Amino acid sequence: MGFKFQDNQDWVGTKRQSVSIEYSVPVVGYIDSVLINAGDEIELDAFTKIGFVRGFEPWILKPRIDAGVLKATELNSLKSPPKLLQRNRFQGAYFNVAVAQHLSADDVKFADNLPHERTNYRLSTTKHSEVVQALDAFFVSAEVDQIRKHNGLELH
Repeated sequence: MGFKFQDNQDWVGTKRQSVSIEYSVPVVGYIDSVLINAGDEIELDAFTKIGFVRGFEPWILKPRIDAGVLKATELNSLKSPPKLLQRNRFQGAYFNVAVAQHLSADDVKFADNLPHERTNYRLSTTKHSEVVQALDAFFVSAEVDQIRKHNGLELH
């Protein structure tokens, strides 16, 4: 692979375990969380149905899904989880908070009392580690920090 962004070393699947991948320092933070309808409140024990985009498994909720306590529905489109959540097809949608808020404006909210993950996107490569290492200095620079602040972005 030349370069990949958005990447994270925590996403290493079985196919990637045998490959040497160089990761940059954190570039920008993100939150993956359960989103609920803006007017709703829900406790973890009452949470029984969730939707998520295929390929973005809610790993943080996997023990509850595997135990049969939480029924998970995979969806094919990025636009589906917030829309189906608003139609009450499930109680929550596991989604990137910033993307969901962009797609749904004020119709959904981050359920911070439910399991969520705050982490960072990184740049990765299997071929050009020297470039990633050189970019690391840029990613931690005051200039990039100003860009993050200007755009309401942060590191976790």
